[in-house]
Order: sequence, then C-alpha cells, then structure tokens
Amino acid sequence: MTECLIAKVKHLDTHKLMQLVDESKSEGFFHLERLVTDYGTGTNTFDKNGEALFLVLKNSEIVGVCGLNQDPFSDSKKVGRVRRLYVSPSVNSQNETHFLELS
Repeated sequence: MTECLIAKVKHLDTHKLMQLVDESKSEGFFHLERLVTDYGTGTNTFDKNGEALFLVLKNSEIVGVCGLNQDPFSDSKKVGRVRRLYVSPSVNSQNETHFLELS
C-alpha cells in the first residue's frame, strides 16, 4: 500500500513544485504554472480568511497540490473554490493509494 500525506502549507517553495508543474504541462494542463506565477507575484497566496494551500506528499516528494480560495461570486464567507488541483498520474492511478492525514 502506498501512503500519502496531505499537508497544509503556510509558505510554498515554488522551486520544489517545478517537477509537478512540468509533469502537468506534459499532460496539457497549465494551471500549475499559473499557480507558481500568481504565488510568486502575490496575486494569490491562499492567505485570506478561510483559504488554504495543500500539498500531497509521498516519500517526501510533492505528488499533488490543491488550493482553496474564498469564492468571489458568493456573499457567504463559508463558500470556497477549489483551485489549481492536480495529482500526479503516478499516484492518482494507483488504487492502493491511501491519503493518511488532512492537516
């Protein structure tokens, strides 16, 4: 059984995410590149009230990412938007993968 850890991060080292960015681009997904750009410029750092950024780690390697933002189209602060979700096919396609912890 492959075990993965989901970790909430306060600061993203975008350099550590580049392998996942390259992998996602090779599949035709460019939203992680946007995540890195927006995070670097401060446009979206997932630091508003109720927002969060999560990494999926397998053997200390980043194999997934997901952000949660406030929904700009809702008046309720209890409504969020999942943003920049990506999980590596090497993990996503394994039925035996279990996510251990949501921090």
